[in-house]
Amino acid sequence: MDSNANTEEKKDINTGAASLLPIKAIITFIAAAVMFAIVFTAFCKKEKADKRDYAPSVVIMGDSIMAYYQDERSVASNLAQLTGAEVFDASFGGTCFSYQDRDGRLDNCTDAFSIAALTQAIVSNDFRYQYTSDIRASATEYFPERVKRLGEVDFSKVDILIIESLANDYHNSARIKAGSDKYDEYTYEGAMRSVIESFRKNYPDLRIIIAAPPQTFYKDAEGNMISCMEKDFGGGTEKDYLEAQKEIASEYGVELLDLSGCYGDINEENWNDYSIDGLHPWPWGAEKIAECIYDFL
Repeated sequence: MDSNANTEEKKDINTGAASLLPIKAIITFIAAAVMFAIVFTAFCKKEKADKRDYAPSVVIMGDSIMAYYQDERSVASNLAQLTGAEVFDASFGGTCFSYQDRDGRLDNCTDAFSIAALTQAIVSNDFRYQYTSDIRASATEYFPERVKRLGEVDFSKVDILIIESLANDYHNSARIKAGSDKYDEYTYEGAMRSVIESFRKNYPDLRIIIAAPPQTFYKDAEGNMISCMEKDFGGGTEKDYLEAQKEIASEYGVELLDLSGCYGDINEENWNDYSIDGLHPWPWGAEKIAECIYDFL
C-alpha cells in the first residue's frame, strides 16, 4: 500500500478524533454545571428551610434613631427590659421606607436597606441585595451580622412588628403621594402600602405598628435650630409625612404610634435634652423612646 495513503488516512482519523475533543469537553462541562446547579439548589433550599429558627416576640424595623446603639443602651434592649420579652432590633442607619434610586439599582445601600427592600427580602427569604450592596457609609459595621440574624427570624412566630421609618424619607425629599400607581415604592405612600400588604399576606397573625419618630431639630440658614415640623427639605415638612402615615394606617386599620411628642415639651431651646444632634438620642433619650413604646403596647 502507498505509504502516502496510509499517512493521509492517519491524519483523517486524528483530525476526527481531535474534532470530537471540544464536543466532549463541552458535554462534560454542561453535565457538571447541571449537577452543580441541582446540588446547589437543594443545598440552598435546605439552608432556607433550616435557617428560620429565631422567634423573638417583638421585631423593630427602624432607622438610626432606633439603631444608634447596638448594646444595652439601645431602644430594643430597653424595651426588652421593660417587657421581659425577646426584642430583636432589625434597624439600620439610613433606612427609608421608600426606594430613592430612580435607576432601580438595589446594590445602592440606601435602597437595599429600605423598609420596602427589607420586607421583600423577609417574605422571599432572599437577602442577596443586602449582602452584596455597596456599604461604604460610616457606622454600618453591624449591618452584615444584623442581616444574617434577620434572615433567621421566623416571622410566623413573631407577635409584634414595629416599623419606625420617616426621617430619612423626609431628609431625602421622597415624594409622598403615590398618584395613579398606589403601590409605587418610590413614593412614601406606595412603599407603606406595599410593605403592609406584604406582611399581612404572608404573616396574617402579625400585629403591625407603624411608628413616627420623636420630633427632631435642624439648623436653618442662620444657624438657628428649627423643628422638623417647620423645616422643608423639598418634599414637605415632617408633619406632611406624618399625615401620610396616619392616612395609610387608617386605610389599612393598622396601629399608629406617634412618637413625635415622646420627649415632652421639646423646642428650639431645649432640643439637646434628649438628642445628641437634634436627631439621634442620648442613652436616656433611647430609654424614653422605649418607655413610650411600652406604654403604647
